Amino acid sequence: MMSIYELHTLWFELVAVAQAEFQFWLTISFAMILAGYYVFAELSGRFQSLLLWLYSLVSVVLIMRWGSAVNKLAELNMTITSLGGQPFTSAVDWIASILQTLAMVAGTAAIVVFLRLASRAVRASSVEG
Repeated sequence: MMSIYELHTLWFELVAVAQAEFQFWLTISFAMILAGYYVFAELSGRFQSLLLWLYSLVSVVLIMRWGSAVNKLAELNMTITSLGGQPFTSAVDWIASILQTLAMVAGTAAIVVFLRLASRAVRASSVEG
């Protein structure tokens, strides 16, 4: 059995993993926005669809990994508490986790919609001009 000190150390490692998942999602999302805004309309419809599908797939994987890390944090927190240690989480932490998950899901959907609409707008303006 691990000591409470070791469990606390593991807890902080899991927090780092969860935050890394979010940061990676945030990085690829902003990369998609920037690159997509400037070059998306130049790509064929099939290639656009492929890129959006791949971005969506990677986002779903990262969201699932984020959720798994948060779930493991909850389990670890219960283990620490059952062994007499002080819990690390509060209601604010769980609200932040829920909001972060919503940001990832809504952000992914918004980026896909934005890129589709931006591509159509650029194509429409190039046909008119």
